[in-house]
Amino acid sequence: NLKTQISRSGGPRARDQQLVWNRESLEWINTMEDKVRDSFTLFYLGIEDGDWATLYYVRHCEVCRGACACIECHGEGQLGEGCGACGNVRPHCPQCQSPCRCPSCHGSPDQEMGACNVCGEVSLSPF
Repeated sequence: NLKTQISRSGGPRARDQQLVWNRESLEWINTMEDKVRDSFTLFYLGIEDGDWATLYYVRHCEVCRGACACIECHGEGQLGEGCGACGNVRPHCPQCQSPCRCPSCHGSPDQEMGACNVCGEVSLSPF
């Protein structure tokens, strides 16, 4: 596909590329999901001599699943003073009423769970 060829020619990685087509009859391409749009060939898309596309380079972040919100916290913020890079402060967990102890059990696994599969905290037996 086109993005792969651009990458092989020394351009940015395919997942870091965003193509926007210029001709009105090609506008339907811009509305498609990236995964589908990126698999088409130029012939299939009906690209004609003289058509052009704008290539945007947007560094893809696996955590943010797109353009990276912040290289340190990925937009989630950090507790206390906040993220040193973007300044976002992570809010307290509503269930823990403080910094979150575990995103799964919040520090209190239930009796049926036994031990939390995320943090390993063991439930206290009622006996």
